[in-house]
Amino acid sequence: MLKDGRVVTDSHSEGMGYPKEFSIGASEVFKCWDLVLPQLNGGDKATLDCPSYYVWGDAYTQAPLGGEPIPLGSDVDFEIEVVQCSKEPDRDTLADKYFAQPHTTTM
Repeated sequence: MLKDGRVVTDSHSEGMGYPKEFSIGASEVFKCWDLVLPQLNGGDKATLDCPSYYVWGDAYTQAPLGGEPIPLGSDVDFEIEVVQCSKEPDRDTLADKYFAQPHTTTM
């Protein structure tokens, strides 16, 4: 949520309510998450006070939950719960199917 209390993103309201899955350090989530999550364990809950330069910064961004755009340079608070960690990545994901490099080429 933003400092004014407006909720701009919520995993319970996005992606059919499933928890977010991502790799730490792969720039798949906000930088503040990449920095903090390695210090947490499965089952831990935390409130992250993320400065704007570790979230959206000065980029024009529409709130994932809709509504007004996120003000430029907004600091964001996240309430997170680590459901599971150290999970082996699934190799048969949609990203692998769509972005995999060919084994042969016509070049």
